[in-house]
Amino acid sequence: MKKNQGIEQFRVILAMMVVAIHCLPLHRLWPDGDILITLTLFRIAVPFFFMISGYY
Repeated sequence: MKKNQGIEQFRVILAMMVVAIHCLPLHRLWPDGDILITLTLFRIAVPFFFMISGYY
């Protein structure tokens, strides 16, 4: 099966989001932003990353 470049690029972005969930010290700089970004927006990265990884 030939890999789709768009899906591969999306997987790289999702991987960076997963790392940011664990490493980004955003809470000290912007507590409300930490709740908005890491606890809501970046949380979708984990299931999507696993789905795309399972696709290949």
